[in-house]
Amino acid sequence: MVESGIAERIAARRAGLDELEDQLAKQLEELRAERDELAVALRNRKTRSGCSRGVRSRFGRTDAGEPNRIAEELAADEAVKAADTVLFTVPNQLGVAWCVMQLTVVKAITTEVDAMAPAA
Repeated sequence: MVESGIAERIAARRAGLDELEDQLAKQLEELRAERDELAVALRNRKTRSGCSRGVRSRFGRTDAGEPNRIAEELAADEAVKAADTVLFTVPNQLGVAWCVMQLTVVKAITTEVDAMAPAA
């Protein structure tokens, strides 16, 4: 009987540790994704030209990150506030499905920036 109680406690503890391991793995994955996102954002801020499929391209500011953070940065940007039009570009080398997803994100960003803008 005592042996059965010990086995149950061990099984319960192992289950708890398995759950904790899953939670930590998820947190680690999120941390790595954020770190990678920040590295890309930093690199893109510094780069103003590049080569894609043998074609030299020049571009301006690049914003990468969560849509609400990008919207906040754009809403606070004096040039964006003064502009009557803001051009968003989405690279199309990654296929139609990827572009559609990116344009959905851009729409969410522009909607949020519009909502943050003071009434005219």
